[in-house]
Amino acid sequence: MSNPQIEIAHKIITQTRHSLFLTGKAGTGKTTFLHNLRRENKKRMVVLAPTGIAAINAGGSTLHSFFQLPFSPYIPGANYSKESFKLNKQKIRIIRGLDLIVIDEISMVRADLLDSVDNILRRVRRSALPFGGVQLLMIGDLSQLSPVAKEDEWQLLSRHYTTPYFFSSHALASLPYTTIELTQVYRQNDPTFVNLLNNIREGRADDATLAALNSRYVPGFQPKEEDGYIRLVTHNRMADAINERELNRLPSEAFRFSAQVKGTFPQLSYPTEEKLTLKEGAQVMFVKNDPEHRYVNGTIGRIVSINAKGFVVRVSLHDSTASSLAAANKDNGPTMDIDVMREVWENTRYSLNEKTAELEEVIDGKFEQYPVKLAWAITVHKSQGLTFDRAILDVSHSFAHGQTYVALSRLKTLEGLVLSAPIPREAIIIDPSVAHFIAATSCTPSVSDLSLWEQQGLTAAFNELFDFSSLRAQLNLLTRQVDAHFPSSRFPKLAKELNEAIATCNDHLESVAQRFSLQYTALLQSNPDIEANTHLQERLTKAANYFLNPLAAVAKNLDFINATTIKAGNKIVRTSCREICTNAKEVCQQKKTILTYVGEEGFHTEAYNAARVRTLSGLSARPQKGEAEPTSEKASRAAKKTEKKAVDTSAELSPEQSARAEALRAWRLERAKAIDKPAFVVLTDQTLRALAITAPTTPDELLSIPGIGPQKANQYGEEILSIILQASPKK
Repeated sequence: MSNPQIEIAHKIITQTRHSLFLTGKAGTGKTTFLHNLRRENKKRMVVLAPTGIAAINAGGSTLHSFFQLPFSPYIPGANYSKESFKLNKQKIRIIRGLDLIVIDEISMVRADLLDSVDNILRRVRRSALPFGGVQLLMIGDLSQLSPVAKEDEWQLLSRHYTTPYFFSSHALASLPYTTIELTQVYRQNDPTFVNLLNNIREGRADDATLAALNSRYVPGFQPKEEDGYIRLVTHNRMADAINERELNRLPSEAFRFSAQVKGTFPQLSYPTEEKLTLKEGAQVMFVKNDPEHRYVNGTIGRIVSINAKGFVVRVSLHDSTASSLAAANKDNGPTMDIDVMREVWENTRYSLNEKTAELEEVIDGKFEQYPVKLAWAITVHKSQGLTFDRAILDVSHSFAHGQTYVALSRLKTLEGLVLSAPIPREAIIIDPSVAHFIAATSCTPSVSDLSLWEQQGLTAAFNELFDFSSLRAQLNLLTRQVDAHFPSSRFPKLAKELNEAIATCNDHLESVAQRFSLQYTALLQSNPDIEANTHLQERLTKAANYFLNPLAAVAKNLDFINATTIKAGNKIVRTSCREICTNAKEVCQQKKTILTYVGEEGFHTEAYNAARVRTLSGLSARPQKGEAEPTSEKASRAAKKTEKKAVDTSAELSPEQSARAEALRAWRLERAKAIDKPAFVVLTDQTLRALAITAPTTPDELLSIPGIGPQKANQYGEEILSIILQASPKK
């Protein structure tokens, strides 16, 4: 289904350097946008989130762990020591090579945290630009859960920030960015219910809105077990008490299943209980998407059989979260029994491949457990991102901005909502600063905006290529040290070399680059097509070659300065000068490497970006002979994911296909009897027909069949392939 807002958001992120705040009410496709971007994006990107659970769900890291930030408030302008924000060398190289930082659940990010990130990015990337010149994609809904600022923390922060929200960040105020609000709702189809939700979200809860919602108040409502209602409550203690009470009411035996935790996996990031206590008859909710599409995060079911080795959950095929299964199992009744297997969650961090400069996702730890949790009740906070067909809500004690809206927007329909207490007006808590920000920033960029940002992105790349300010900054530091400790009367040669380096940087690097910027900006405006603009390409290559000699001269000056200052008697001065000279030489070498590349190859955006990243990682601009092609764990996993084939299973089977189908049915029946499950649990009719039609002969071909995931392939793959081979005519 076409969505113009999502399409232009995708173009902004993939085709420009312009930053974006992607927002929208619940169920408008923000999470889907992120998942698609992870698969298709070619930029060097990291996905970060404010909490451990949000990071695990997004497949990334937390802001604190990636930037190695302390959890204390960040005070703008405070004099922090280097040790306060010290990063290891590999993390520095990762940050310098980034094109894009995605921050999911931005509504929970505090303003000072965003400013702390800006501080690190500027320092590490040696850039005065907001966030070090890196592109930001911020995803979230400000009408949902807000950042946490304890009273003592806010006493400190309120002197510097008007609100705790991310949009009060000083760095963000200086960053040109666009807000796109997604408006097409996918979760709810009923216009009346959508309108009620909009009124709650936007603080327009008039008497008619409250009356419509409170018409769903049913005192003493007791749902039938098979209806799968879940209670949404405001506090953890309420959810825990309900789940414990309902579990204790069941007369069946309790079984305990312990998680296996390997490596580093923070306890606050556990997706379900480490020790899971379950009984037959317990209502549970799946907390992970199944690769075989039998359930998704939020599917509710009931345990119908259990022992020490595992359990079976029965889900309704009329539940929206299982609707994709309904068509495949339409002849097998209204429910489906799922033999639940353990699942694995990964705690990942970003690492740099030292040989290829490729950004990799490294698994630091694993959490293995059955992907369910007790689900008679859940807190509103933990329900964010989930969808329910039927829920019982008690939000009369809502205490935070957006809490009531989050709870109500989990429902697909008004008919699926039951209130155990009426919603009072005071439970609709809307922060006026949020409403003002949304009203002031929401827009829909035009095609001309996109073209302008694309052109600005190229200009920014050229500015970065011919920027020598970081070298000048190191020379300024060196000047202060030399003036203080090496008087020119005693060290005339040292003073001469330093003055020469500064003069070269001023006259032959910075001044020339500044004049050249006027030229390439005009040439780009006359023809923004970088590949077809031959005049611009010619000027870029000539300029790149010109700057090589001045850089070599400065590097030679630095060698002399370093050799002289090493003889200083003061160890602190000696160490400081050596560090400054090393940093300045590194800047010279990196500039020399990338300028040499452009001088020889010209400027072609994708190739240049790859060369730039390699250069910042201390490698040659081009892969050397015999060097392995860039790979990463993420790329390897993606390559192993076989694309599913579309198979028309409605056509009449040929005699050969019918023979395979009959053989598979006989095997399926035998397998189903052995595990005491319905036949469709082994293979659905649709999958069986697809196997008979396509006749896969290899494990990869088998995985391409809809309904055959890694788990099923591991369990039955060899048997299925053997049956197909035996039932196929010999050639």
